[in-house]
Amino acid sequence: MKQISKANLIEVICESADGANPEEIGNNTAFTDVPMDSLDIMAALQAVEDAFDASIPDEVMHDLRNLEDLINHLQTQDIVVT
Repeated sequence: MKQISKANLIEVICESADGANPEEIGNNTAFTDVPMDSLDIMAALQAVEDAFDASIPDEVMHDLRNLEDLINHLQTQDIVVT
């Protein structure tokens, strides 16, 4: 089981998405409200895959609307976010 911090997860997301502010990302904040467009969201999720050796299939990416959705998906891969 791999463990990562929520702050580190948010940092990876924000580094890959232009204009995303880490202070605006809460568990239930929609990525589109940060603001991130669809390309930013895809880039952020791919960066999460690379940074944490995770797998987020394309069909799942479209269902990940916020940080909580992403954390729940990572937990299915034995990645715990603290």
